[in-house]
Amino acid sequence: QYLGILAAPAFWLIFMLRYTKRDHLVSRRNMILLFAPLLFFLTLVWTNEQHHLIWAETHLDQTGVFREPVFGQGFWFLIAYLYITTLLASLVLLNSLSRSPGVYRRQGATLLVATFTPMIASLMTILGLNPLAPLDLTPMSFIVSGAAWLYGRTRLQLLDMLPVARATLVEKLAD
Repeated sequence: QYLGILAAPAFWLIFMLRYTKRDHLVSRRNMILLFAPLLFFLTLVWTNEQHHLIWAETHLDQTGVFREPVFGQGFWFLIAYLYITTLLASLVLLNSLSRSPGVYRRQGATLLVATFTPMIASLMTILGLNPLAPLDLTPMSFIVSGAAWLYGRTRLQLLDMLPVARATLVEKLAD
């Protein structure tokens, strides 16, 4: 579970850098700097029973009543790293959209909805602001995220090469 949770923001940042044509920032050195903390946090997750830095209190609930987990100090550093990485990726996209034509702005808005919906749901759950607690809204928020991706892909030609090729061709015209 945490392998995917930890890797998703890093891969999202890489995707945004490539999507916005900032490939020069996707260097070996930067990838090591990006993924090294994730390996550290993954080690903390796997060895939590020895130090309780991620989950300060763990138990098997046999009563059928849900209890919120008690997070350790390391958990908050982990969450900060994940959200900062996701926000950085979103800032890269927003910076690029400010100089982009209309179709790219709509595509970017779709990507932002797909990004921020699970992020906000996760924050609400973690911070205890979830109105449907103990139900975790994060998994359900991926329905909205997936719908945004589907809309972007089918209606806005998100990730299609034709709009990019057309824009590049128009930019290169001499007249």
